Amino acid sequence: MRFKNTLNITLVVFTIMVTGFLASVSLASERAVLEQYQWHNRLLVICSKSLDQIDGLTHVVNNEALVERKLRIFVEHAMTLFEWQIGGSLSNISGYSGYCSKDAIGQAFLIGLDSKVKASFLLSDLSFESIYERIDAMPMRRHALTNK
Repeated sequence: MRFKNTLNITLVVFTIMVTGFLASVSLASERAVLEQYQWHNRLLVICSKSLDQIDGLTHVVNNEALVERKLRIFVEHAMTLFEWQIGGSLSNISGYSGYCSKDAIGQAFLIGLDSKVKASFLLSDLSFESIYERIDAMPMRRHALTNK
C-alpha cells in the first residue's frame, strides 16, 4: 500500500513537471515567431478583440513610412497571429506573439529592433503619427537618419 501511494505521488509530480516543460517550450517556440525580426524590423503588435477594429486603424497606414522605419504590423486575435501586409490584407501566421495576455486586449505594443517593448498604446488612442514620432526619437533611428 505504501509503495502504491509513493508511486501515485511520483506519477503526479512527473506529470506536472512534463506539463510545465511542454508549456514553456510551446510559449518559447511561439514567441520565436517574432524573434526572427530582431535587429531587422521594429514591430507593432496589436492585441485585438475583433479583426474589425483593425480595419479602422490600418486604412490610414502610410506604406512608405512603414518601410522607411522598418516597421511591421502584427495583429493577435483569439490566440491567432496575423501579419498586416502592405495593401491591407492580413496573412495568418502559425503561433502567437506572447505579448497579448487577456489584460492586454485592446492595446498595441511597439517593439524595437532589440526586441524590447518601447511603448504601449490603447487602441482607442492609437495613431500612426504618434508611433512614427516615437520611432523617430529612438537612438537607432536617429543614427540611421544622420547616416543617410
